[in-house]
Amino acid sequence: MKELFRVSVGVIRQKHGLYLLSLRNKDRSFPGLWEFPGGKIEKGESAVQALTRELYEEVGIKVSAEPIPLINFKYEYPDFIVDMHVYRLEEWEGSPISCEGQQLMWVTLEELLSSKMPDANQSIKLALRLPNMSLITPDFEGDELSYLNQLEVCLSNGVKLVQLRMPGSSQVCVARIAREALALCRNHMATLLINNQLSLVRELHADGLHLPSYILKGLSERPISEQSLLSTSCHNKSEVAHANTIGVDFGYISPIKKPLSHDSSSSLGWQAAAELASLATFPVFALGGLNKSDTKHAVNLGFQGVSMVTALWRE
Repeated sequence: MKELFRVSVGVIRQKHGLYLLSLRNKDRSFPGLWEFPGGKIEKGESAVQALTRELYEEVGIKVSAEPIPLINFKYEYPDFIVDMHVYRLEEWEGSPISCEGQQLMWVTLEELLSSKMPDANQSIKLALRLPNMSLITPDFEGDELSYLNQLEVCLSNGVKLVQLRMPGSSQVCVARIAREALALCRNHMATLLINNQLSLVRELHADGLHLPSYILKGLSERPISEQSLLSTSCHNKSEVAHANTIGVDFGYISPIKKPLSHDSSSSLGWQAAAELASLATFPVFALGGLNKSDTKHAVNLGFQGVSMVTALWRE
């Protein structure tokens, strides 16, 4: 059985948007790769206690505000498994310095995303790349102009991640609206994924593909390159496990509450949904009957944030 290491990690971000990275020394595993400051959680410590201790020992800063959960996941290396507890940190006392002879570097998000880091950090990079709120478009009712106008309103209000979902619409109609939606998203520097239309994603060079769980479960490998985003929906442990195997970039766990967009007789509730989220190796959004006010609660439970249909579209 592989040894399990529990690790607490801090994503330290300056007010100007720069992130702190630390270079792993030659006497450690993965020498010469960059990492976020942090370290092993000792017996009897909570993840936050370990983070507070590690940041002081490693870079000489004192945590002055409660760290914000970013993502928690397990990653399996050939020889061991790491249980990663990752937090955002935007307030601290002192100036980061090298306390262990390691090189430190402040980088932009773009530089961070391209930095060479241990493989487990890929999920952290994805979590940093994604916003904490996303929109899934509602059913299309036939008025293309109104549909696109409402999408632009959402984008103007700050939506940065959109899943275009148009069940029941013809492929011609979906293609026509997707082309316009992609242009709107580009204008607002937002990301667009298209639901269950792989050929259309490739044709338009959209940002990614969303596959419902019933489609993903029939696949044995990732259907799109790693240069594009792949998301899926998860409702139970087996769907989360399969999504882990396929290597999706992010997902939605639902329904948290009774969805506002359609009838549903059952819901997971926050506790059961959070338990599913903890099993995912990828960032997950809470979905189903939620609104913006649920975002903080979702983040504190380990979700990337919340995803909405009705609450955002009708805002």
